[in-house]
Amino acid sequence: MQLFNVKKSIQSKVFVAFIFALMIPTLIISISSYYISVNVLRNKVSSSYKETAMYIGNSIEKDLFQLEQLGDHLFTNSKNYSYLVNHYNSTNESFPDFTRMNQSVESYFNYVKISSYVSSITILGTNGKLYLYGSDTLQLGAEEIKQAEWYDQTIKLNGKINWIGVQELRTVTDSPRTVTSFSRVIKDADYKKTIGIAYVAVNNDVFAHSLKNASVQSNNQLFLVDNNGNIVVHPDAEQVNKPFADVNKLDGSTSGSYISTENDRQYLVAYQYMSRYGWWVVEKIPYSELIKDNKQIINATLFAFFISLILFTFIFFFVSSAIVKPLKGLTKAMKKAKNGNFEIRSTYTGEDEIGILSHNFNYMLDRIGILFDTVMEEQKMKRDAEYEALQAQINPHFLYNTLNTIRWMAIIKKEDSIKAVVDSLGRLLKNTTSKMEPYILVKEELSNLKDYVFIQMLRYKDKFDIIYDIKEDCLECRCIKFILQPIVENAIFHGIEPKEGRGTIWIHAEISEHQLVFTVKDDGVGISPQKFNDLLNGDRKKFNGIGVKNIDDRIKLEYGQQYGIQIESVEHEFTIYKVVMPAIFEEVGHDES
Repeated sequence: MQLFNVKKSIQSKVFVAFIFALMIPTLIISISSYYISVNVLRNKVSSSYKETAMYIGNSIEKDLFQLEQLGDHLFTNSKNYSYLVNHYNSTNESFPDFTRMNQSVESYFNYVKISSYVSSITILGTNGKLYLYGSDTLQLGAEEIKQAEWYDQTIKLNGKINWIGVQELRTVTDSPRTVTSFSRVIKDADYKKTIGIAYVAVNNDVFAHSLKNASVQSNNQLFLVDNNGNIVVHPDAEQVNKPFADVNKLDGSTSGSYISTENDRQYLVAYQYMSRYGWWVVEKIPYSELIKDNKQIINATLFAFFISLILFTFIFFFVSSAIVKPLKGLTKAMKKAKNGNFEIRSTYTGEDEIGILSHNFNYMLDRIGILFDTVMEEQKMKRDAEYEALQAQINPHFLYNTLNTIRWMAIIKKEDSIKAVVDSLGRLLKNTTSKMEPYILVKEELSNLKDYVFIQMLRYKDKFDIIYDIKEDCLECRCIKFILQPIVENAIFHGIEPKEGRGTIWIHAEISEHQLVFTVKDDGVGISPQKFNDLLNGDRKKFNGIGVKNIDDRIKLEYGQQYGIQIESVEHEFTIYKVVMPAIFEEVGHDES
């Protein structure tokens, strides 16, 4: 189809350009909409998971707060802790103080839910005594406590809780225990003097119920990270008490999320920071789970893209057809004009650019028609002038044979003057009638002119003189045949003959600015205004029936309106004829085209 011929159809070019112009922004909008939708969805999901982490964080904070309350109980009931200060000589002597301290601790655990999760409480007194309480007895002696890193930190805190975090310890039976622990100094009743260091270890299951209460998908990982960056609780038991690899990405002041890559898989990591304790609740969600619904977004985006493309394609097809239709009509008109039908016209008359083009095309055809008629008229005038010149010729054979008879009669009777006149007239007529070419060389034109002048000088005897001033570079130039003789004839008949006394005719030829210029001047009586009009209108016809007007028309038809004959005359003084034509040195003798 021509519509899809991009090289030949402007409609197809505009159509294809529009398709690309439509596809690019539509594609950009579609892709942008897709990514915006995905980001919005991801942000919503991320916000949802952050809210979940916040909820779990609040629950974990309550658990930690209960542990903190346990530490407060140990700290505020030091009046019952004489066992940590006094020195004893025997076990029986220390037993009452031990019993009182143990009752104080047990009385607290009877009323709190967290008691079942307490693995061990170890208190080292300043007297070197150890108080142990709990379901597990840890391998933790006085020396081990003093050498532990957390020992000095606890003393520096001077009563504040030191959260040690998750630890891997062993019981006296060498059983492994993963616990979360904290420590705190114990002051006397006046809260001035340190009487011991308390170390509390709780089973990590204390946090498990809070994590289990959260609705977490099977592929998600919900875990707890302590203030040291170690994992406290994790679905994978092997990860407990190991450093969390992305702990440096966790913001220590608020909740947030980020994208993490692990084993060539992407995860969305949502976290909640518990600023009071320096812990984090972290949930890792496989990124593939987040974007599993994106296929619907992609399908909807593609559907909207193709529907928009098809809809706008049909709309633009009809719009472009309406635009191109007048162009097609104008193109058909141009093709018909190219094949020679200059009567065709474009029928589109709109005021847009195509309408202007159509109007100018019709105007061009009108001008071509006018120019064609003008050229035809000029050609007709040229043929008429040539026919008029040919019609004025005398039968060459008859006239030449007659003159030849007169010439021999003059020779027999020894009439030399008659013979000279007949010879000049014979050459003149022979050159006039024997060569039908319209052009001759300047030197040939001057030869014909001299024969004519010789005859006229015999006729008028001493009536006038003639002076030739011919530049050498003019002689090989070509010109129209017989342009000087009618002008000289007019100079004799209208200028010299009516004059009293002797007259002079000057003939000058030169090349000026690539133009061949002939100047014929006489000092006769000049030309009156009436005769001047007759001369220009061609009413006066002399030798061969060729007048000045005929020569002027021939020059203009041949070379253009800027060339021809210019006449200047002052009555009773002079007349000047100036003939101008282009200087041409091409080969002569060819027929006129």
